[in-house]
Amino acid sequence: AYIQGMDLPNMINAYLARYNLFAGNYDAAIAAANAVDLNSKSVWLFDGATNKNAVFVFAVENDPDTKPQDNFGLTGSLIPEVDDGRIEFYLSPSDEVEVPEFGGHGVENLKGFFEFGNQGIPVYLPGEMLLIKAEAFAMKNDLNSAVVYINMVREKNNDIFGVNANLNTWNGNGNDKDAVMDEIFRNRSIELFMSGLRLEDSRRIHSNFVPSQQEDYLSERNRNFYPYPAEERFNNLNTPDDPSI
Repeated sequence: AYIQGMDLPNMINAYLARYNLFAGNYDAAIAAANAVDLNSKSVWLFDGATNKNAVFVFAVENDPDTKPQDNFGLTGSLIPEVDDGRIEFYLSPSDEVEVPEFGGHGVENLKGFFEFGNQGIPVYLPGEMLLIKAEAFAMKNDLNSAVVYINMVREKNNDIFGVNANLNTWNGNGNDKDAVMDEIFRNRSIELFMSGLRLEDSRRIHSNFVPSQQEDYLSERNRNFYPYPAEERFNNLNTPDDPSI
């Protein structure tokens, strides 16, 4: 089978790696990630007219109220290092501040794979495969191997899509599993920005985080699960009750 823009064998292995990681099948995740050619591209294609890049529509087109927060939405010890090359790849500096009723936080203009309506979005990134292996090894308590793959992402300067942190090796505590997992989360949040994986990553890696019951625009996540879409509820009488926060 052939689909324009897709390398199907690599794409299938990338998805096997992703979802085996989510399922806690760490050996299978590592094996699938190892099978992915990091120099092969698979890209969702858009024509910019009848079929636009959906993230562009959401976060760029017509100067919306849904622009990305400063620092990729990361706070505290998780904010990106100032010389991280992925900042310039994904974000264009802006002095714009969101209106108070929507949090009053600083926002940036989005670039990367989302700057234009006809821009393709990678199905997966090489860095995701490296971070899958980092997390899987960390969860198997092989922290030394986890740090090796963290550093491969941090030091990367020849990414096929141009997503290059170009940083030094991590100087955190490689014997502290929580610290290693935090560094994996930080790199996933930056490397895979606007890929739709952040909520799952947060629930999985920071499972003890308790969302606030109050209006919250700045925390890592403000819910564990979101309500069913209104369109689904209006058209399907069997839609279950919304999950608790």
